[in-house]
Amino acid sequence: MHVYIGVLSCLVCICVAHPHNHTWDHYDQGKTWLTKFEKFCAGKKQSPINIKNPQCDKALNDSITFINYDNAGPTKFPFENNGHWLIVRAASTTAKINLGGPITYRFHQLHFHWGKDDTRGSEHQLDGEVFPAAMHLYHINEKYTSFHDAQDKKDGFAMLSFFVKIGDKNPAFDFLNFTTHSKLIDPETKVNITQFALNKLLPKNLTVIYRYEGSITNPTCDESILWTIFDQPVYISKSQLAELRRLKDRNNKTLVDNYRAVQDLNGRKITYWSEAKCGSRDSAATALGASIFSALFSLLLFTFINAC
Repeated sequence: MHVYIGVLSCLVCICVAHPHNHTWDHYDQGKTWLTKFEKFCAGKKQSPINIKNPQCDKALNDSITFINYDNAGPTKFPFENNGHWLIVRAASTTAKINLGGPITYRFHQLHFHWGKDDTRGSEHQLDGEVFPAAMHLYHINEKYTSFHDAQDKKDGFAMLSFFVKIGDKNPAFDFLNFTTHSKLIDPETKVNITQFALNKLLPKNLTVIYRYEGSITNPTCDESILWTIFDQPVYISKSQLAELRRLKDRNNKTLVDNYRAVQDLNGRKITYWSEAKCGSRDSAATALGASIFSALFSLLLFTFINAC
């Protein structure tokens, strides 16, 4: 009898200790997670952040290779309202990315964050600027067999993040139609949608990027993500964004403001690449150096001639 009680007590402790067994929400943008999940969400490499004062890094120039991003795959995509976000899973595309090193990451899923109105919604900020929504594309390091296997590993994930702005209607996002997919308005629901190539969702200009080491932006907040944030936003229409605001969360409330507040950088380095900014700066430095050399050479030549 004592053995059974001991086993039961251990199971209870495990359930209490693991954040997946707690209910959590975005109602205060994750502020309560710092105490409720202190072990997991109060680290020094948390995400999202305000991207400010990044440092140029030439290694980021043309560093991202997209593999099979033009392949829609043979099967329909599971499309899910999990009560926290809207998720598209696309395992059949065999899509992958390489970030210029030995690690290749396979695509896992994409999801959206959005605000109650257009003044908020994105998780990351760009020099204090907030966007009405964001799209995140999760990728798992290929050496790990599953999300849970990679979750607590420092090199577990690579995330591609895109700010979302209001513009013309974007046909690539026609699947954001909850008249057609009315079932998804309710939490914990899924439908299958016609597959598409992931590159259809991306902006044409992918050359300006920001990079830093961070975390998953919800409990368990594991510090296992290499983040790449693109400067060029994705555009969708106001009506397409309004579709997201029709969804319900796990408490049957309107699913909005499902983003975490920005976290302290804690001394981390943010790097970026922009040909216009980083490249021109190098060119300017080279030109300045050439001018100084030319001036010194002219002065030495003038002095030499006069001495003769």
